[in-house]
Amino acid sequence: MVLCVILQHFSTYFTEPNNHLDLLECIMSNNLQTNLTTDEPTEEQMGWAYVFLDDLKTNKALNADWQTHLTNASDPKYGISDKVNYLDNFLADNGYNTTAEAVLSLLKTPWWNDYIASRKPNDQSDRFVQDLLQDSHLYREWAQIIQQSATGGNLDKADQFLKQNGYDCTAIQVNASFLKMRDKNLNFWTGTYGQTIVQPTSGGDAQPGPAVIVYGDSTVSVGPEKLFAFKYSQGTLTWTTDGGGGLETNSTSGSITFSQINRPKSEDSYVGCTFSGTITYPEGTNKNFSGTYTFNGKIGDPPPNQRGNVNHPPSVDTNTVDQLAKTLGPYIQIGFAISLLFGAGGALFKGGKWLKDKFSSEVKEKVDDAVETTKQELPEVPPDEFNNESTTVKQLTEEMNNTSDPKEQKEIKEEIDQEQEADEESFEDGEDNLTGEGDNANTLEDVVEDAI
Repeated sequence: MVLCVILQHFSTYFTEPNNHLDLLECIMSNNLQTNLTTDEPTEEQMGWAYVFLDDLKTNKALNADWQTHLTNASDPKYGISDKVNYLDNFLADNGYNTTAEAVLSLLKTPWWNDYIASRKPNDQSDRFVQDLLQDSHLYREWAQIIQQSATGGNLDKADQFLKQNGYDCTAIQVNASFLKMRDKNLNFWTGTYGQTIVQPTSGGDAQPGPAVIVYGDSTVSVGPEKLFAFKYSQGTLTWTTDGGGGLETNSTSGSITFSQINRPKSEDSYVGCTFSGTITYPEGTNKNFSGTYTFNGKIGDPPPNQRGNVNHPPSVDTNTVDQLAKTLGPYIQIGFAISLLFGAGGALFKGGKWLKDKFSSEVKEKVDDAVETTKQELPEVPPDEFNNESTTVKQLTEEMNNTSDPKEQKEIKEEIDQEQEADEESFEDGEDNLTGEGDNANTLEDVVEDAI
């Protein structure tokens, strides 16, 4: 397409005085070399495009930032080359050696849409995840099967293992079930987020913030206090100063979204669980903070409590929390391996071979670590805690059971139905947005194709 346009320009180049400017703009916008060949995405760029799009499912902060960049790039006041460079820089800064054109090419590839369709979870994949986390023997077997799959470079053995054990699903669906459950059930984010940063939204310097500790779906602490009446839905934890009312008030309000970083940024080597959002301190309630701050954190030990600077509830034994989080660690590593193995096995995927060559050793290393961890004596997961039930729905159900007022019960039941519907719609919207017909692809197509 580009070559045809250039030849048309050459045919009238010497007869119409301004056409040389059009030709120059065409060459510059497409980064064409002097031999007039097009820069089609390489196998490496397509492979990285797969890694990027797949990571958007687990890294909500990355996804939100990408959507913001797409929106900014669609503004007509900016030049085409600036828009494409802007998106390319975003990908590079976040550790993905690819281009916006390669991302669009993958989104428009039938293989990618087949992948999105194939990874939709079902009841059987949900059941397997729950069984896996409550059966240490099954957990170890699954880790070893994925280890063998990593050696073979495909998921055939994993899929066969599931069928032989009575689970009518695939490994990629199992991984999707785990991701869907993390968005609904706060248990899956259990851990000590002790490395936190706050920065005034009105401007100012960043400084260490309060630790956030997730003890499961029933208890969360921010700084020295446990939260009252928090909500968790669609991957986001929210709380208000009103809390549950009466004695159950909170000293802050906030909203934070949990994410999983699989790929280190260019200036930050951290990989693992994170959160990002905001926290608000009402004026006069805290000597160190006042107003609204951006709030970001990652897994790590908080600074030790000191007089006048308490980072976490003194009564909390973070070792128990960390041990439970360690139980989930191998599953996250296994899920990472499953995603890359699926991409590497894509026969119709241009970057599949490169993906396999590039990440085979990394995948194997992560799975080997997971296998070793499952061999250790890990704390038992409470029955039915790590399941497909929404944390918010569970809380609402408890409220409904604790009241004898028929009118109030009806109102809570309606709220439960709305929450369950919103959870399913959120998951479907997230999947649809990563297909060739989704908003993500359409916006990107408008930007990139203008440059062709």
